Amino acid sequence: MTRFDKPLLLLAHLNKSTALFFTTQIPVTVGNFFYKDGEWTESLGISVGASFVFMVANLNQTENNDFFVTPIFFIGTYVSYGTISESDSNIGSICLGGILGISAISISFGYDFFNQAPTIGLKVLLFPILCQPQL
Repeated sequence: MTRFDKPLLLLAHLNKSTALFFTTQIPVTVGNFFYKDGEWTESLGISVGASFVFMVANLNQTENNDFFVTPIFFIGTYVSYGTISESDSNIGSICLGGILGISAISISFGYDFFNQAPTIGLKVLLFPILCQPQL
């Protein structure tokens, strides 16, 4: 379930049970795969960032006319900063890329600017919790 303060509601079905949103999210990554020196290597660490996503979600209305939003599918871009265990730089990691996900889980494809390597990661989105779109 998700809480949105002011998501941009792009499209809602006539039955008001499914909607398309453009909103921000907070992706958290626990580990990444980096492509460096011709091979993929796993690196443990944690990163937190921000993302802008288009999200298809189910809407469930409460008794006081609020809406609980349950994400179905989303796609968007992200930027994140974090630490990684096997970094050539002691600074950490700054990544920019795209995310594709179902529910709160997503796969990210990006580029780490500090380590100069493409990266793939599994992200969990931390959603803010309740929504009041003007439907």
